[in-house]
Amino acid sequence: MAATILINRLTGAGPTQTNITSVNTRGSTSDNPYTTETTNPIPIPTAGTNFSYWLVTQLNCTALPTGTVDAIKWYTDGTNSFGTGVACKVATANVYDQAGGTTGTTGTELTVANYGNGTTDLDGAPVDAFGKTSAAPLSVTGSVTSAGSTGLFADRVVYQYGVISTASPGTTIQETISWQYDET
Repeated sequence: MAATILINRLTGAGPTQTNITSVNTRGSTSDNPYTTETTNPIPIPTAGTNFSYWLVTQLNCTALPTGTVDAIKWYTDGTNSFGTGVACKVATANVYDQAGGTTGTTGTELTVANYGNGTTDLDGAPVDAFGKTSAAPLSVTGSVTSAGSTGLFADRVVYQYGVISTASPGTTIQETISWQYDET
């Protein structure tokens, strides 16, 4: 039987898991899994950068494979269509760390020093998400097998939006993020 794999967004201290497999999820200046509302947008600063709270996502196996799910990849289409002054950074993490910041203003910047234990919980420095394409995806460590158990598996993919003073006001267009894995 084929595995059933969902994409979950993790928020809060618990964390709370929200299935975002077939919906839009928004970056904002709060730690909530918004899908359709526009609460707490990222304000355009007069100087510097305002950040979204980081978005932590992880795969969730709800039906085990007959073999193995592995070779997990994450990527974008390679084009930042958000417009001038809006960026997105991404990294993988081996633990969950709740996003923080000042609600309504800015999130804490996603860096190795700011995430988790400040040294090894983020697997490396965040990079431009739009540099991760189907030809050069972000590799995500982890797998699940028929002998395993259902639930969250593999490293988390953590991403964050940054907005600078040259950004245009209003809602940005949607971007598509893709996950890929092998099932044998």
